[in-house]
Amino acid sequence: MALHKKSKRPIGPAIRVSLAAAALAAGVGQAAIAGPQAAAAGLSADDVYYSFTDARTGESFYNISRPLSDNARDDRVLMLGADGAWELLPESIQAVWQANRFDYASVYLKPGALKTFDGAYYDTASDELVDGNLYENSPNGKWGFKYIIHYGMFANPQIHGWYYSKRIAVLLKSNLNGVVRQIGDYPSQPEYFWLPDGTILEQRYSEQDSQNEVVRIDPASGQAKRLVLGSLRAYENGQNTFVFARNEPTRTPFLYDVGTGRIQAADKKEAAARIEKFRHRGSGASNPNQAEPPKVPADLDLDSLPVAPMTQRQQTEGTVIADGQRIQVPYLFFGLDRELYVPVLPLVDSLGWQTEKTSDSNSGEGYSFTIKTARHDIIANKENSQVLDGRLFVRLKDIQAAGYANFGIEWTPPAASH
Repeated sequence: MALHKKSKRPIGPAIRVSLAAAALAAGVGQAAIAGPQAAAAGLSADDVYYSFTDARTGESFYNISRPLSDNARDDRVLMLGADGAWELLPESIQAVWQANRFDYASVYLKPGALKTFDGAYYDTASDELVDGNLYENSPNGKWGFKYIIHYGMFANPQIHGWYYSKRIAVLLKSNLNGVVRQIGDYPSQPEYFWLPDGTILEQRYSEQDSQNEVVRIDPASGQAKRLVLGSLRAYENGQNTFVFARNEPTRTPFLYDVGTGRIQAADKKEAAARIEKFRHRGSGASNPNQAEPPKVPADLDLDSLPVAPMTQRQQTEGTVIADGQRIQVPYLFFGLDRELYVPVLPLVDSLGWQTEKTSDSNSGEGYSFTIKTARHDIIANKENSQVLDGRLFVRLKDIQAAGYANFGIEWTPPAASH
C-alpha cells in the first residue's frame, strides 16, 4: 500500500457546516469497495461511496460514513492519488462531490473554523480549502453566477407581524473584468442553467402568480423574460430543449425549444430518462464519460492512513482603496438598486473603524448599526445596507458621504480570484 503527499500547512481541526453544500449532498456517489465487506477497516459496501475522479489531478475521492458504538457515524473522505497512494482528507471535511460543470469540489464541513457564513470548496490542484462560493461559468466563459444564503425579518400582513426567513441572493460575475452584480433575491433556491447562446435559464417562484415560472435572463443587462409558467423538470447546460410541467395535478411533461419557443408534448419514456438524470446531476457518478472508479481494498485500514496536508485561504474578489491602504475584501457587488455595496468588517479591521448595534433585527423593526469612522458616523439599516453571509455591506456612496470622497475600489482579475 503506497502512502504519499506533498508537504503543506494543515487546516484547522474544525470547519463549520456549509448550508448550501449540505442541500446538495444527498444522493452523491455509489458503493465502491472490493469484496463483500472490509472487515479490517470496519467498513461494509454501504459505508463507502465513490464520489468523483478529478480530471486535472487524476485523484479519486470516496465519501465514507462508518458506524460508531453510540449510533453516531464517523464521516470522512478517502483519497486515492494518481500514484496509487491512499490518504484521508482532514477530519473537518466530511464529504466532497464535484458537479460536472465545476473544476473544483464542493465540500460538506464540520462546524467551527471558518469565521464567515460562506460556503467553501476544495481546489484539488493546489490542495486548498477555499472560504468562498463557487461560480458556475457560462459555456463561453464570459459569465459566472453563484448563490448566497442570507436571513432577515419580513412583514406578514396576514398576522400584522413579522417573520424570520431564509433568502437566496444570486450574484453574476463578468469573467472579463471581474465586476459582480446581484441579479436576484428569492425565498427559495432558484434553478439556474446556461443556455447555448450564453443567456441564463432559471426556474423561480413568481410571488405575483404564486407558482413557479421559467425565465431567460440576459447576463449583460440582467433583464428576465418569462418563457413558461410552470416547473423545470430537466435540463443540461448547452441543450436546445428543456422538459417542464405546468403547475397542474397531472404534471404532464412538455418540451420547450429555446431556439424557436415551440412547445410540444414530450415522449414519456425520453422525458422520464431526462428527469431521472436531472435529479442526480450533483453526482460525479452520473457522468457517462467517467471511467469505472477504482475499488477500495477490503483490507484497507483507515485508521493507519496519513492525513493529506491542506492549506486554507479566503476567496477575494475586490480591493478597497482608502487612506493610502489597499484592503482586500471577499467580495463586493452592485445590488438590485444599482448601488455598489462594500463589506464593512475588512474596513473595521484595517482602518480602525468601530461598529455598534443600535437595533435588534428580531424586533421586527430591522437591524441598525452605527459605524464610527475617523470622520463621520454611518448609520446602516435595512433601507440602505445588506447582510449576506453574516456580513454587513454598506453603499459606497454612504462611505463617501461620511468624509471619504476618494474612497475607491478595484475588481480582482477573475483568474486571480478563484
